Amino acid sequence: MDEKRCYGCMELLGEEEICPFCGNDNRTPNEGYQLPAGTILKEHYLIGRVLGQGGFGITYLGFDLYLEIPVAIKEYFPNGVASRNSQESLEVLGGAGELGERYRSSKERFLREVKLLARMSDVPEIVHVKNFFLDYHTAYIVMDYIRGMTLRDYVKAQEKHLLLPEVLKILDPVMCALETIHQAGMVHRDVSPDNIMLLENGTAKLLDFGAMRDVGFTAPGQLITQSTEALLKQGYAPVEQYQGKGSLGPWTDVYAMCATMYYCLTGKVPVDAPSRVLDEEIQWFEELGIPVPQGLEAILKEGMAIRSQERIPDMRTLRERLREIKSDTENNDKKETDTHFGEGNSSDKTESDRKDSGRLPKWLAAVATFAVAATAGGMLWNTTHVPTASSIQTEKTDSRLLAANRREANRFDGQTGDPADSQKTGTETEIDDASGIEQDGSITWQIEGFPGVIYQLDCSSGVFQIVRKEATYDFDSQTSPGIRYESASDAPWLAYRQFIRKLIIPTGLRRIGNQSFQGCSSLSDIEGLEYLEEIGYAAFSGAGLTSIRLGDTFRRLEGYAFENCSLKRVFFPASVASVSMSAFTGNPIERLTFAGDPFLVDELPRELEGIIIAGPSGGNVEQYCRQHQITFESTGALAK
Repeated sequence: MDEKRCYGCMELLGEEEICPFCGNDNRTPNEGYQLPAGTILKEHYLIGRVLGQGGFGITYLGFDLYLEIPVAIKEYFPNGVASRNSQESLEVLGGAGELGERYRSSKERFLREVKLLARMSDVPEIVHVKNFFLDYHTAYIVMDYIRGMTLRDYVKAQEKHLLLPEVLKILDPVMCALETIHQAGMVHRDVSPDNIMLLENGTAKLLDFGAMRDVGFTAPGQLITQSTEALLKQGYAPVEQYQGKGSLGPWTDVYAMCATMYYCLTGKVPVDAPSRVLDEEIQWFEELGIPVPQGLEAILKEGMAIRSQERIPDMRTLRERLREIKSDTENNDKKETDTHFGEGNSSDKTESDRKDSGRLPKWLAAVATFAVAATAGGMLWNTTHVPTASSIQTEKTDSRLLAANRREANRFDGQTGDPADSQKTGTETEIDDASGIEQDGSITWQIEGFPGVIYQLDCSSGVFQIVRKEATYDFDSQTSPGIRYESASDAPWLAYRQFIRKLIIPTGLRRIGNQSFQGCSSLSDIEGLEYLEEIGYAAFSGAGLTSIRLGDTFRRLEGYAFENCSLKRVFFPASVASVSMSAFTGNPIERLTFAGDPFLVDELPRELEGIIIAGPSGGNVEQYCRQHQITFESTGALAK
């Protein structure tokens, strides 16, 4: 290929390395486990920058060398299973033994489901598959490349929550597409505001089919015969997705769709399903002071019923129920309008004008804030294998551990809500399950299958401590010792997350895995953070941290790691190689200082636009600041 293209936007370049169109630096490499930018697949597709990574794969910006158009290319690269060192080989390693078998069988299913998706080219709300093929011991899907704004970003950009007519105008076509998918015996499993893209022409498309499963036509409550990975998004996934063998079906996507509607109407992510099982309740519209049409709340409650047997069974029924609400609302609006604009009224407002009040806003006003998104699975970190609550083993809520956790949680329900109040009850809770032991006011867990690690929570002080650590590994990384849990019952401490005040990390721990302490709102003190090398996705999201101290061995900070904490200033040692800027979403960050020159990835969260970033001049940090118009302060010349 003689032409030189920008790996960030695929526009033609001259001799320059910095793209004049998008500001991308072609010298900035992809991560070592990703395909290098500039790779050509099958002598047909040029690989550019990484657009996103999810539970099943990596999505790249690509360029069709024959048709000369940008495309999105998704590589099958299951999180925690696949590995690759691109400096040595582009071949993807799927592991040996049981891990290798899991990789191969999942790849075959991945291709089978993509073939089915490709046959749905007549559904406009689904991103179209253009090609797929095998190479480098893995699979690739070539898809349309689209530009737009996710529904999540659109809702966040509004001054207030959306109204029902606008929500239904956006989501009804998506529900139609899901109905088509369900008729083919498939379940999407990852419906959420992140995976619904609003295009510049006002239409909506459903993204990210990496989690889609062929479940046939099981009935609600009937377990499918094959174990499903716990691939889910918190707040939008029903309880069956947290189970090794769950009752998946159209009702699974119904829950997610209703949760998406709730987010659009309130601006809030619903309480996740495991927390609801543990009696944490969703705040509904009346409690939030949000007026909605009569009957809507009942529909959404039924659509988000915890037990799948009690849920609205399919997308057609949900649409019919919502259509009745919409019809009643329009009739009421028309009556009020006819009263206001009756005979003899001089107003020139037409019936067409009144109908326009429920239309989507003009998208051109929002084009400047549109984010480029990869199709069919390109949103960064949009799925995870890690649940965030304990003991969701089946849809039954009477397991021994769950019952024990309920009883123990009840001990915290003192007048102050303080864990220390548990000592005033004079009650001893007997836990006869091997996963939980209570003694002397503390709770200790020895995770089944991981005899080398013991977790302990001191009820009186709220201190969570990893007592012993020997050769266990994080789900995402099989090279660095770290906290690992693959099912909800493996993380029972999360039933008490709101009471954990302090975390003690032992010297042997190298990584805090994805979502390990997400939602620990009282966690304000971490001892031993300087021992870590990596902090995973959303590991401390929602924690009460006001400051952190990273040690000289720290190397990688992943997306949303400290989302919605209270950090203001953070110093990164010279050892750091990669920092996701989304890690600080929702923080009052004033200044980030880098002793070295790591790669800064992800877009800067909107709330951090006034941030100051300090680091060595002439390197990656300064380049990122220039691209995103961030105030940069030089700490000296970049070390050669």
